[in-house]
Amino acid sequence: MTLKWRLVKRIFLALLTLLVLQSSLRANPALKTPITPLAPPDTSSPQGTMISFVKNINQSYETLIVAYNQYQQELGLFPSDYVRERARQAEIFFKRAERCLNLSEIPPRLKKDKGLEATLMLKAIFDRIEIPAYDDIPDSEVVSANTKFSDEFSKWTIPNTEIDIVKVEEGVNEGEFLFSPETVARIEEFYKKVKALPYKSGVNNSLTKSMIIYYNL
Repeated sequence: MTLKWRLVKRIFLALLTLLVLQSSLRANPALKTPITPLAPPDTSSPQGTMISFVKNINQSYETLIVAYNQYQQELGLFPSDYVRERARQAEIFFKRAERCLNLSEIPPRLKKDKGLEATLMLKAIFDRIEIPAYDDIPDSEVVSANTKFSDEFSKWTIPNTEIDIVKVEEGVNEGEFLFSPETVARIEEFYKKVKALPYKSGVNNSLTKSMIIYYNL
């Protein structure tokens, strides 16, 4: 893991800790999150998984940016209820995006860190490369309608990459389409190949830059 990515992981976790966990230092009733934190991502098809990952990781970043910007304007020592609630939501969205990755081959003691790193790197890759229109990615109807060609539709690869979404054949995630263990294992390799590319138009990468400035890292 490069110094840059250790830094990204550090500042992402540091901001979540600052905005969420600090609340334990003062008495305050638990807040109700106006989203469904237990709702799983749609991993019923390659299309569902791709949409779920992109939507949730982007919502996580956007929500955390809102929380961070608001916190910068506050005068108190502790984050406001509003800021902490946005940070909680950001964490829920992030975990939902991470759930789209097959982490089954990562040792339990490393799964938390590796899951975080792989999710952040996959977002960084997608922020730089073109991915197909969602309508061009096999959906659940295509998958279910082609059961006799199950081998063909058990894996979908993003064009011009080696990033695969593969149907899980056994275990607790059986039947789900997840970014494959091979993709997770090679994610740093893939990132290194695209890191020099510019961000795509419309991508908001201000979160990392803002945190680096804020923490003087």
